[in-house]
Amino acid sequence: MSSWVEELKESERLAAKANAVDAELAMYEERKYRELAPEWWSALVGQIQADAAQLGKNIRTKITTAPSIQLERNGSRLACIDVRLLTDAKKLRLSYSHSDNGFGLVPDGVEYLSVTMQGDLIVTYTQSGECFSLTEGVSGYLLKQLIGRSDSQIPSGGPRQWMG
Repeated sequence: MSSWVEELKESERLAAKANAVDAELAMYEERKYRELAPEWWSALVGQIQADAAQLGKNIRTKITTAPSIQLERNGSRLACIDVRLLTDAKKLRLSYSHSDNGFGLVPDGVEYLSVTMQGDLIVTYTQSGECFSLTEGVSGYLLKQLIGRSDSQIPSGGPRQWMG
């Protein structure tokens, strides 16, 4: 056989081996994530509740079904964030809404935070690229969003044009 043919076959064999290792690592990370996600979510909820109580800024938390927590604060207006763990998608879904008139909530938008594994650690990334390796960082991000939204005013264009 020609040397280039042998080199090509060897390169294909090495690529297949590398792909198998990558697939095995991905399966390990998926198993580890599924194992750690419920524990991480519980720790995050506990951190949010502890931070909200410590802030003392009239923040209410409400645990709901389907791993979800609702955060509310009545500043110059009522602001709400519904935080859901989308385990299969490896994301936190943040649904923002507000009420200025007491007639229900007006949606403000949705933001997704990526939840990934780095080694044996769950790490969260915002859409702008901020990285949080601890639940304290995620809790701080959520509560700052809530406080900012409850203290802000809706522009003159009306609530449907306001997207935070």
